[in-house]
Amino acid sequence: MPGSPSRFARFIAELRRRRVFRVAAFYGGIAFVVVQIIDGTFGLMGVPDWVGRVLVVLLILGFPVSMGLAWIFDITPEGIIRTKGQTATRQAKPLTSNRTLIAIAVLAITFGVWGRWGGSRVTDTDDKSVAVLPFATFSTTDADLLFADGMTDNIITQLYKVSGLKVIGRTSVMQYKGTTKRLNTIGEELGVKTLLEGSVQRSTDRVIITAQLIDAESEAHLWAETYDRHITDIFDIQMEVARAIAQALKATLTPEVEELLAQRPTENMAAYDAYLQGIHFRDSGYGISVQENAISSFFVATRRDSGFADAWAALASAHLLFSCVR
Repeated sequence: MPGSPSRFARFIAELRRRRVFRVAAFYGGIAFVVVQIIDGTFGLMGVPDWVGRVLVVLLILGFPVSMGLAWIFDITPEGIIRTKGQTATRQAKPLTSNRTLIAIAVLAITFGVWGRWGGSRVTDTDDKSVAVLPFATFSTTDADLLFADGMTDNIITQLYKVSGLKVIGRTSVMQYKGTTKRLNTIGEELGVKTLLEGSVQRSTDRVIITAQLIDAESEAHLWAETYDRHITDIFDIQMEVARAIAQALKATLTPEVEELLAQRPTENMAAYDAYLQGIHFRDSGYGISVQENAISSFFVATRRDSGFADAWAALASAHLLFSCVR
């Protein structure tokens, strides 16, 4: 019939009547705020990267669910009821007021700005800031490449334990793996005063690790050391590197921090290798087969050392992530 609304126009009108767009705006605002909090604070607080990834996946999966619920149900003075058809004349109570939506928008903008120019970035006057660049290795085997990445991760984790020290998270620093950028450029991009770079060489039962702390602006060396130890001393080396950086940056090392730094995640290097392999798979993407490989590797790590708490935690998170993507 001429002048009658099209099917698409009627569908849009029905979406508007059922307040699906309002719910989408409300959910999007909340999700944006949550993502900005994850991006801006989790790294500073030492929260593992997988926690943020799981939360983001849950937010993505929750969007279509919220849209479906908005289509099916209304919030009325009588409570939550099933939405009636187009012939209904009852006006449902709005899910949120305009003031609430405005408040959410303000929060989203605030956290967006803070996450872009604040968060893991530091002020120009903060000298106690460091970024651990991905450790290099002269080997091309997968095991040695994973071992080098594990060295990077664990030193970052150790530095997180030092109070008053600003540490850039793993996600931000891994983009510089194999980079040819100048160190002062990297320091400026990350907003830090110092950079830690190093290399790893591993044999059957020995490991050689070089580490050097560099002033990002002048590229001058502040501290450097070479460790030639038995492979089982790897965690002691990580502790010593973290302690040396803290001392070089004049960060406070309380007895509690010293105790945390001295903790060894496992005494079983085979379990540690399996754990590193699981981390690699877990960070490779959200595919089902990738997460299955991560679960398998973490399971092997826990079998080789039943007291390996980090492996158990990673196994639990991998199962949760797998259930989300399956």
